[in-house]
Amino acid sequence: QWHMPLFFLLAGMSAWFALARRSAAEFRKKRLSRLFVPLLFGMLLIVPIQVFVERISGFVTTRQSPIDFDGTFFEWWPNTFQCCYPDANLSWHHLWFLLYLFVYSVLLVGLFKWWRNDGEASRQRITGFLSRGWNLLVPALYLGAAEAALRPSFPNNQDLVTDLANHANYPVVFALGFLLVSDPRIDAAIDRLWTRALPIGLAFIALPDISANVDPATRGIAEWCVLIGLVGLGRRVWTRRIGWIERFSAISLPFYIWHQTVIVVIAYFVIQWDLSAWLMYPVIALPAFAMISEVIPVFSRRPIYGYAFVAGTSAVIVLLSYTVWAHH
Repeated sequence: QWHMPLFFLLAGMSAWFALARRSAAEFRKKRLSRLFVPLLFGMLLIVPIQVFVERISGFVTTRQSPIDFDGTFFEWWPNTFQCCYPDANLSWHHLWFLLYLFVYSVLLVGLFKWWRNDGEASRQRITGFLSRGWNLLVPALYLGAAEAALRPSFPNNQDLVTDLANHANYPVVFALGFLLVSDPRIDAAIDRLWTRALPIGLAFIALPDISANVDPATRGIAEWCVLIGLVGLGRRVWTRRIGWIERFSAISLPFYIWHQTVIVVIAYFVIQWDLSAWLMYPVIALPAFAMISEVIPVFSRRPIYGYAFVAGTSAVIVLLSYTVWAHH
C-alpha cells in the first residue's frame, strides 16, 4: 500500500540532490550503471534461481506459473531466455522496481533539470501551493481518484507495458519526492501536518469497512497520508547521522537484489517440514539473513556488521535450530 511508493518518493528526493552536480546526460548514465546493469545481472543469474525453484515445486498448489521441470538447475538454466513469465521463464520478478525507476528517471530527468534551472518559477508556484494550509494533502485526492479509476482493471502485475494503475501512481510520487525537498516552505508544511496525516492514513488502512485493502480510492488516500507522516516522523526522529543506517545504505542494492532469491531457496526446503507458521517464518528469515550477510560483502567489498552482531545472530540461529530439532 505504501512501502513501494515510499521507495519512489525517496528516489525523487535523491534525484533533487543528484541533479545539483550532474547534467541530465550524466544523470541518465549514472542510472544506467546503477539500475539497468544490476537489473540485467539479476534477470540472468539471480531471478532464474527463483523460477527454477518454482518449476520443481509441483507440490505447491498456489504457484503463479505452474510449469514443471525434472532436472538440475544447470540443465534448466538455458530455458531462462524463454519469454515471458508466467507463460515462460524470463522475468524480472522482484527487480521490477529497478526497471520502473530506471524508466521513470530517464523520462523525467528533463523535467527535473528544467525545474532546477529555467523552470524554477514554475516549480516554486507548485511548491508554494503545496505549502499552504492543508494543500500538501491534495495529492492524496489525485492518488485516490487514480486508484479508483484504474486499479480494478489493472492490478499489480509489474509487466511495464499494461501496468497503467502503477504508472498513474509511481512516477507522480517520484516527481513529488523531487518537489518536497526543493523548497523550505514544504519542510514547514510537513512539520505542521504530519501528525495529522499519519493517523488518517493508518486509520484508512486499519478500519475494516474502508480498508485500503478493499477500496482502491482509500488505498490512494492512505498511501499519501502515510508517506507524509513518515517523512515528518523521520524529520523529527532522525536529527543526526546514524552509523548503522549509513553502513546499510552502502549495501542496500545488493541486499535488495539477493534477498528474495535466498528466501525462496530456503523456503523450498522449510515448507516441506511439518512446522507451525509461527516457527516457519523465523526458520526461513534468520538463515536467509545470515546467508545474505555473507554474500553481500563479496559484491560490495565491505563488511556489514561487527563481530558482536554476527555472534549474536549466530547464537539465535543455533537456538532456533535446536527448537526445530526438538519439534521433530
